[in-house]
Amino acid sequence: MPSDFFDSISFNRNSVRQSAIMAKILDLTYSSALPIVVGALSSTLAIAYTVYYRWLHPLARYPGPFWASVTNIWKAYHLSTLHLPDKLVSLHEQYGDVVRVGPNDLSFRTDSAYALIYKGGRSLPKTKFYDGFTAFNPNLFGTQDEDVRCPSVRRERKK
Repeated sequence: MPSDFFDSISFNRNSVRQSAIMAKILDLTYSSALPIVVGALSSTLAIAYTVYYRWLHPLARYPGPFWASVTNIWKAYHLSTLHLPDKLVSLHEQYGDVVRVGPNDLSFRTDSAYALIYKGGRSLPKTKFYDGFTAFNPNLFGTQDEDVRCPSVRRERKK
């Protein structure tokens, strides 16, 4: 290569120094903006999630505690402290027969809801397989008598 090639390239020390400073400024700007962008995005998602589950979800029309409508942590806390049954009783006294206890969970107090939830209007008698569960200790799970298993059906038959 001819030597005049390298002579034709001239470096301005000030421009190199300015470029290095600008690169550091840009690097600091992008790295310090990242937590702000992540924080703003996380906040926006949390607000959108809360708005959806609290006011736009199909179960939003049922009353219940705020935290229960947004997260299952509320129910897990009361379950872990062994106070969930007592809390459900007090919630039913406060809100009525149907209470929202989770983002996708409802609690019913009426016995007429039993047949609709667990049976759905079907007539599916239990088979002899369930005799093994009640051989020594009769229980609700193993019984084949619908009058015992579903009290609301028993009342409807008597009418």
